Amino acid sequence: MHPGDILSLVVEISVAIVGFSGIVIVLGRRQSREWSPLERLRLEGLLNASFSPMALSGLALVLLASQVPSVVAWRICSSIYGLLFVVYWTRGMRLANRLDSEELNRGQLLAVGLSGGAVILLQIVNAISIHAFWPFAIALTYHTALALFNFVGLLLSAISDERAA
Repeated sequence: MHPGDILSLVVEISVAIVGFSGIVIVLGRRQSREWSPLERLRLEGLLNASFSPMALSGLALVLLASQVPSVVAWRICSSIYGLLFVVYWTRGMRLANRLDSEELNRGQLLAVGLSGGAVILLQIVNAISIHAFWPFAIALTYHTALALFNFVGLLLSAISDERAA
């Protein structure tokens, strides 16, 4: 598969996730219109993890279409991804630290933290020495998987709240 085809697919998947986010938001509305801190964390993670692959894939498509050498395009994309993910990761960890100990799943937090760190490290290595598409594709896939993870978490939360009511 050509990188442009994969990037277009990532954009389509991200748009679908963003669209389904509206369903989660409607299902997750409370009588009081308030979200728990865990739901806010998941919602923010869902939106960040949906829009980021979409925007970064769009950037990569523009770079490829503008005849920028692919080596330069992948360096730029990996660098921007690494910086963007560090910002999201830092904010997410700050929000996660505000959760009650009952809400906080330390195993999930550790898994996301370690896997996110590995993805960021891969992007740094790609920007410095590899200069290939595949590390960037792994990052986009990882970020899209995070969006799906948050989508399912919010959906299950909304469903369980409906059953409790």
